[in-house]
Amino acid sequence: MKHDKCNYPECNKSAATSFALVPLCVDHFVLIRDETNKYYQSNSKVGNHMKHKEREHYHKISYLTPLLNKEAGRK
Repeated sequence: MKHDKCNYPECNKSAATSFALVPLCVDHFVLIRDETNKYYQSNSKVGNHMKHKEREHYHKISYLTPLLNKEAGRK
């Protein structure tokens, strides 16, 4: 993993981990993880919903995730 490049747009750091199987540097992993936690926590409370389209950082890599690619192949 350390030799892979981070897949977050315009990042030139080495990937150290992954999110949804997408290689990311630690900084972008934390950014997306925190955003994801906020998304799921806000949606568990009535009246304070973060909309899926508001997941700005996740959507910068979502097209690379295996789940999205699998769903796209079903059309």
